[in-house]
Amino acid sequence: MSRVIPGLYAGGGSACGISGASSEGYMSGNGLLAALGFGWLIGDHLAAGAACGRS
Repeated sequence: MSRVIPGLYAGGGSACGISGASSEGYMSGNGLLAALGFGWLIGDHLAAGAACGRS
């Protein structure tokens, strides 16, 4: 069962696995793209909430 936990964010490999079903497909740097991409989205969302007075 999955549920939304308000204020909890995930980035990088914890947000999405792009190495496949096993770690054999993992290559150094794969997690960096996901970490930067999700980090940007998380930061943007938090900044928008702060501008509206939300946290």
